[in-house]
Amino acid sequence: MNDNRVLEERLAQAQLYVTEGERHVAEQERRVAELRDDGHNISQAGSLLELFRETHAQHVAHRDFILREMDGAPEGVKSTDRLKV
Repeated sequence: MNDNRVLEERLAQAQLYVTEGERHVAEQERRVAELRDDGHNISQAGSLLELFRETHAQHVAHRDFILREMDGAPEGVKSTDRLKV
């Protein structure tokens, strides 16, 4: 398998993680808000939200690393096209 194909597959997987992470963060933000509005303790839910945010940031950084790696590949694809996986 050529290097560009490997990078494209890695990018697709990384973008999937980014997309899922965005969903997880949004869902947890809604849970925290609902718990807070109902007068519940949100310490555990808030800690989990922070963990989701940190993990999401790592996924974004990894995806961006792959994009930079692809910019150095001989058969480059425009960055905007790469994100449409």
